[in-house]
Amino acid sequence: MTTLPSAGYLSDALRTQAEVKTALEAFLAGTRQLIGAGGAVTTLTIASGSITPTTGAHIVGTEGAAVADDLANIAQTNLPDGSLLFLSALSSLQVVILKHGAGGTGQLALADAADLSLIDPTMVVLFRRMGTLWAEVDRFYGNQAAALRIRYDLATLTAGANTFTKTQQWAQGANIASASTLTLGTDGNRFVVTGAVGITGMSNKPVGTRILLEFASTPQLTHHATNLKLQNGQPFTAAAGDELELVSIGTGQWKEINRQLATQPVGFQGSPVTHLPTYWEDFLGGSDGVTYTPPSWAPGPTWVTNQGSGFNTVANYRGVVRLLGDTLGIAPFTTGNAQFAAAHNPTVYVRWAQTGAAAATRKIGGNGGVAGSADPSDGIYFRHAAAGNIIAVCRTTNVESVLDTAVPAADGVFHTGRFVVTGTTSVAVYIDEILKGTITSNIPSASLTPWFASTANANIGLDVDYFVVGRPR
Repeated sequence: MTTLPSAGYLSDALRTQAEVKTALEAFLAGTRQLIGAGGAVTTLTIASGSITPTTGAHIVGTEGAAVADDLANIAQTNLPDGSLLFLSALSSLQVVILKHGAGGTGQLALADAADLSLIDPTMVVLFRRMGTLWAEVDRFYGNQAAALRIRYDLATLTAGANTFTKTQQWAQGANIASASTLTLGTDGNRFVVTGAVGITGMSNKPVGTRILLEFASTPQLTHHATNLKLQNGQPFTAAAGDELELVSIGTGQWKEINRQLATQPVGFQGSPVTHLPTYWEDFLGGSDGVTYTPPSWAPGPTWVTNQGSGFNTVANYRGVVRLLGDTLGIAPFTTGNAQFAAAHNPTVYVRWAQTGAAAATRKIGGNGGVAGSADPSDGIYFRHAAAGNIIAVCRTTNVESVLDTAVPAADGVFHTGRFVVTGTTSVAVYIDEILKGTITSNIPSASLTPWFASTANANIGLDVDYFVVGRPR
């Protein structure tokens, strides 16, 4: 290690020629220790976990050209306290593992208190000698972009919350093709998904990452309890222009947090509507076992049963009408605003549950004139039995088309249902606000009336929470 002469040493008139020569040699040796002053960067080979640098920059090779080797200590023989030292690896085939806190004189103190592997010659680490330690000053990842992202991943920082004071611009990434596992790009947070291949999961992103997907086609996304958590726990079939926002909640795990449909349904989604026949849960009260003669209110119809009884509410279903008994059907008089026609493009909203697990048929929706529980000649309604799925039905002149919604009709489980009717050409079917499909045949042209019915034994029937029919103004 070179010790430089003290200040004023050379200007002393008493210095001999030999002393001046010695001092100049010391200056030369010290200068060679500086970064870049030693000529070409030389290579040092690890020996028993150590190297002995002679200048401020060296390339390091592994002992015996091993695939990987630990560098635990850097000898301090030639570099005084305060010296800077740049180190890089000889080759990507000789990975140099810088060991943090291995112990002993010349041990390394890395910035994040963890070992660092130099996996490529473009990676460089800068150290400063501090007594018996070599403390990391900075590191440069070169062309190792993936390693750089991992180090500066927000999930690994502990600096606390950030306050954004400027507009945050999220890039639009390149289009990605739909696939069973959707591969997200690294070039943005918003992506257009092309193709109609079903999606059951998405590639990994750090926890908290938000992405926005716009669909150019009609893939179905399958709900998964951990990997792909969709609204209401139901699958989602996209339409062109639909958008979903999701957040990463774990390794390869995503949760939907927002949904925007390209075509908003008529009704409660913001479009102005005229409410026609309306039944709301709070219009009736009562206690268990009390039978009611349904009242009238405005706007709306008078609700009647084909038997004039069996229409009641119970205390633990406050405000919910419970239809009980044999072959009961409840419908308003088919006059005035009690009617709605497919030609009016109505939207029908219902919320209901079956009660009693015995095999029985329940129906709720629009009826073309049948007073009781039999299938109407014309109608648009949901139909199910205790052991089956909820089926959407369109009937005209006693011929029907059906759509299996794949939603089980479990006893006591409430579901919201919605029919969006486009004249006599199509009926879009939603269960729990999830589009289940569209019926395009046997759509009735006759005027319908709101109706719900059950063919069952005593204490088996239907609980109805609300029934709303709306149409555009």
